[in-house]
Amino acid sequence: SKLGEYEKALDYLQNSIKISEKIGDKQGVGNSYNSIGIILGYRGMHSKAIEYYKKSLEIKKELGDKKGIGNSLMNIGTIYSTLGAYDIAIEHFEKSLNIRQEIGDKHGISSCYNNIGIIYANQGSYSLSIEHFKKSLEVFEELGDKLGISATYNNIGYIYQSQGSYSLAFDFYKKSLEISKELGDKRGVASGYTNLGVVKKIQGNYSSAIEHYYKSLKIGEEIGDKNLVCRSYFNIGNIHMAQKSYSLAIELHQNALEIAKEIDSKKLISQCYGNIGNVYKAQKVYDQAIEYYNKSLKISEELGDKRGMSFSMGNIGNIYAEQGSYDLALKNFKKTAEIAEEIGDKNTAAATKGNIAKININLGDSSLLVKEKMQYYSQAVEYAEQALEIAKEIDALPLENEQYDRLHKAWANLGNYQKAYEYSNLYNQTRDSLFSDEKTRAITEMQTKYETEKKQQEIENQQLLIEKQEIDNKRQRAQRNFFIGGSVLLAIMVLLIFLGYQQKKQANTIITHKNVLLEEANEEIRAQKEEIEAQRDMVVEQKERIEIQTKHITDSISYAQRIQNAVLPRSSYTQNILGEHFILFKPKDIVSGDFFWATRINHWLVFTVADCTGHGVPGAFMSMLGVSYLKDIVNKKEVTKASNILELMRESVIDALQQRDEENEQHDGLDIAICVLNTKNNQLQFAGANNPLYIVNARKELQIIKPDKQPVAIHQVMKPFTNHEIKVNKGDSIYITSDGFQDQFGGPQKSKFMVKNLRILLASNVEKPMAEQKVILEEVFDSWKGENPQIDDVTIMGVRV
Repeated sequence: SKLGEYEKALDYLQNSIKISEKIGDKQGVGNSYNSIGIILGYRGMHSKAIEYYKKSLEIKKELGDKKGIGNSLMNIGTIYSTLGAYDIAIEHFEKSLNIRQEIGDKHGISSCYNNIGIIYANQGSYSLSIEHFKKSLEVFEELGDKLGISATYNNIGYIYQSQGSYSLAFDFYKKSLEISKELGDKRGVASGYTNLGVVKKIQGNYSSAIEHYYKSLKIGEEIGDKNLVCRSYFNIGNIHMAQKSYSLAIELHQNALEIAKEIDSKKLISQCYGNIGNVYKAQKVYDQAIEYYNKSLKISEELGDKRGMSFSMGNIGNIYAEQGSYDLALKNFKKTAEIAEEIGDKNTAAATKGNIAKININLGDSSLLVKEKMQYYSQAVEYAEQALEIAKEIDALPLENEQYDRLHKAWANLGNYQKAYEYSNLYNQTRDSLFSDEKTRAITEMQTKYETEKKQQEIENQQLLIEKQEIDNKRQRAQRNFFIGGSVLLAIMVLLIFLGYQQKKQANTIITHKNVLLEEANEEIRAQKEEIEAQRDMVVEQKERIEIQTKHITDSISYAQRIQNAVLPRSSYTQNILGEHFILFKPKDIVSGDFFWATRINHWLVFTVADCTGHGVPGAFMSMLGVSYLKDIVNKKEVTKASNILELMRESVIDALQQRDEENEQHDGLDIAICVLNTKNNQLQFAGANNPLYIVNARKELQIIKPDKQPVAIHQVMKPFTNHEIKVNKGDSIYITSDGFQDQFGGPQKSKFMVKNLRILLASNVEKPMAEQKVILEEVFDSWKGENPQIDDVTIMGVRV
């Protein structure tokens, strides 16, 4: 194990110290002390690490080794920084920096700038932080030090993240990660995964975030870095909290807290307290939430950590607001906004000013005095406009949407209905951008898709024409070669006959006759050559024209893919309404005949997977219609009985496609599994058209709910769809699929995967996080398929109750 390797290294260094002392090698003793300090620091034994670094420092001073003194001072500063003792840390870093500048140690200079920048970042002094990071980066680039460049990219990414510039943060984190991979720097790779996960979480992509966090945790455990393991635990805990798995989130945060206390890191302890408070707040256990927030706030104040202070105050303010204690809420929010503006945290500043506006609206609504009402609404306008300005600056659309709503309400209460109407329109526009997924552009784009399908058929016809032309050309070339050969042989034969028959007497006649024949043959050959060249030119021209048409059609289909993706629910939207889940979606062609969809109507959660007739462009026609019908039936008509949804869909399909069950009629339609979950009592409805439902509990017991053996389309015998009602429990996993996965050919025998193997695969991995289950399914599918072509669209949705 890695810990065993550390113990061996420590034993080796202790023996090295004894040998160096015997021979009077003080430099060797000092170096060994320094190495022991590094190992102890990695293991989280910070006080012991400082002790050995100080021993090394004394020896380096005694020897007058300025570079060694600089190293020891920086190492001591690093430990104090980890512990949150920022003033002491900066003092050591600046002493080290002075020595490095004196001796011209550029590596040391850049490292000192970097470390000082980190402390200013932790304290929320972003301008000072960026200033030091840029100085550090200049020196590292001058030296070509990739490890230093990677660390500095990472630090700059953190500053952009703190200021709400998430795309810039992601770019710098990714640059850092790539360099760390190139260098084989495991700690740097782990840090990169963690930071990318943080950005993905902020953006609402939980499955991607947790995938990055698990990668970081695995590396932390492998190298025995407790600081890294601690951070990975509470990062994963935050994802589970967002997915409402509260007991698991608390357990992970408590594990992180134990490690933070073990390594005596005040910064980490403060963060763990804050995370535990967040879970209690999400559960509305407010007393315990405030208790933990105050613990976190106290440590942040001791450390001078302004960012940590703003988080704690903001969280406490949110709780007071939810409890109706508006005075206490405003007090905390105003302090939070002040700190956020001071440190340049624009996201927090905008969100907090928006919260202040919201409280003023609530106070205005509850006030009985007209003058007082107007004051509250005016203050709401003032703070909402400030929040809106910042939200636009950082391109935070959700925050913009919230402020438009608050300004609409405030101006309406102030009697300015024109402004209220303007902000109401802006609210609706931004809300649609966030949540509607382009409503139903499918119908308006149907003609485009029809032309696309038509052009695709033209490509196939042109390809057949080219193949036929090539066959004709080969036959003509063979005929030409045969004729040339025959003509030459004929001329030779004529010449021999005439020579044998008349010899010299008839020589002139034979030669004349031979020349005539050759000229005729050459003339015919020239004619055939011209014809072949003309045909070749025609084929080349057709080929070029087809290539252009192919490009246009491919571009058109790719545009159709963008339209289809816009109609399907976005990952951030499904994450918000489905909680912990995954969606495996692998179209066979550019566009898909499978589709998935989800929505929430009050306390009803509706989600579905469908498989339309065909795949590619024809299948995409049906999928767009299917999504359009679901939005009309569920969102507009608010139908929440699973079987009724399928009945109405069937009526819409039959009507739209004018199906009459006539002989030789193409029965286009779809197979579908639809679930409706009552989130109040966990009662699940299911209706299926040829596609079943699988439910797997925590004991890996699989329950199969069979569908009706009929499609959503016209059918020989059309019965009402069955509405199954099943009681599900918290922790149960629900799976609905198309048939693409189980029908895929592959494996050693080039056989189908089979539905029984899919069921076993789902049940055997049910205890794993949904994001990890998706990865396993993808790996199994790709491994089974191998070099074989994918035969159908593949869609699987898994939802944890």
